Amino acid sequence: MITIINLSALAEPLKDASIPANMLSYLNENLARQWASIKAFAKLQSDYASPSFASSVLCCGMFGMPIYSYAWILGQIDWDLISQYKLGTIKTKEFLNKLLNVFSFLRDANFPEEITESLFRNREGLISIRDLSSLEELTSEYVALALLEQAWLARMKFSEETDRNTRYFFDQNKDESVYIISNSNEMDCAATIKYLQTTYPSLPWLSDQELESGIEVPNQELSTGIPLTTDGRLKLYVSYAHRAFKIGSVHETRVTTANLLRKLVKAEQIDLEQTKLISQWRGDLEMATTLKIRAVIDSATYFPPTVSNVTKAKAD
Repeated sequence: MITIINLSALAEPLKDASIPANMLSYLNENLARQWASIKAFAKLQSDYASPSFASSVLCCGMFGMPIYSYAWILGQIDWDLISQYKLGTIKTKEFLNKLLNVFSFLRDANFPEEITESLFRNREGLISIRDLSSLEELTSEYVALALLEQAWLARMKFSEETDRNTRYFFDQNKDESVYIISNSNEMDCAATIKYLQTTYPSLPWLSDQELESGIEVPNQELSTGIPLTTDGRLKLYVSYAHRAFKIGSVHETRVTTANLLRKLVKAEQIDLEQTKLISQWRGDLEMATTLKIRAVIDSATYFPPTVSNVTKAKAD
C-alpha cells in the first residue's frame, strides 16, 4: 500500500488555550493559532524597543505585558510578505531580514550574554545561524535574526497526544511508501520534520544536513518528492517547493492541499488502487475521491481516541 497524509493531520502544533488566544479565536481563528508566536514577538517589542508612554501604561494581567506591544505587533503583520514566503518566492534568510526591517530596534539592542550563548548552543535548530562555527561570528544582527526566528517558531510545540499519533502512524505504515503533503513554510516544515525525527527515531532518516538541504526553499519548482529517509520510502511534497498552493488567501484557516495532492499523484504515477489518503481537510478528501484513490480516511477517525475522549463517550 501507499499512504498519503497531510502533515498537519499527523503533527499539528498545540493550540494555545490561554484566555487571550480564546478571545482572539472569535475574531480570527488563524491568528489565534499563532498566538504563541504573536506573544513572543510582542515580548521582543516590550523588551528591546524604546519605552513610550503608551507601552508603559497600557497593561493587563492576562496578557502578561503591555497591551501596546500586542497592538503594535498586530498592526505590523504584513500579509503580503508572509504570502511571498509561504509561496516560496523568497527564502527564509531573506524573509527574516525583511522581518528585521520591521523590528529595526533590534539592530541597536544590547543583548545579554546569556541569550547570545544560548542561541549559539542551540544554533542547529535555527536556519538563520546554523552555519556559524564560533561564538565570535554571532554578531548582534545574527542574534536579532535568530530571536525573530525563535519567535516565529514559538507556536511549534506538540502535545503528548500528537506524540502518540505519530508513533501509531509510523508503526502502522512502516512497511509502506509514505508521502507527506503540506502547505507549510520552510521554518515550520523544518521544525515539524525535526519533531518527527525525535519522536520516531527508528526510521532511517537522512542526516540533518541532507534534510536541511532538501527542505530549503528551492531556486526552481521541484518535480518529484523530497526524500526524508535513506530508503526513499518517506517523501515530502510541500507547496513552496512544488508550486502547488492553497485555495484562499494566506491568512484564511479553512484551506486545503487539494492541488498538491493532485500534483503528487501525477508526478509519482501513483497506483490509486493501492493508495490511501489521510487528512483532516474536506478539500483533500474530496480531491482524493475525485482522483479515485481507493481509501479516503478522515484523520479524526484514523487515530486511536484519547483517554479523555473515551471517558467522555462513556459518560454520554
